Amino acid sequence: MKIEGSPHLVAQGVDALELWGYAKEPLQPMLLFRRAAVGADFQKVAEPLALTPLFFCKLDRQKTLAEACKAAAIAPTHPSIANGLPPFFAQK
Repeated sequence: MKIEGSPHLVAQGVDALELWGYAKEPLQPMLLFRRAAVGADFQKVAEPLALTPLFFCKLDRQKTLAEACKAAAIAPTHPSIANGLPPFFAQK
């Protein structure tokens, strides 16, 4: 089955700065779209897999990681943390 056409990204009422989903290459969840500010247009970061659901988190993922590391008294750059993060926290 081949899907024709271009997707139309509509994120009305969404105040997220990032949209996540499955990428076409590599086939894994990752950051797909980013925008500089609420109300600005989303820019493509990675090619999305056809028909992938998109999701966002209302929390700032980098701030959340920093707060968790601070509470655990470990630096986010420590190899035990940096080398084992899921894509949601590892991707810049």
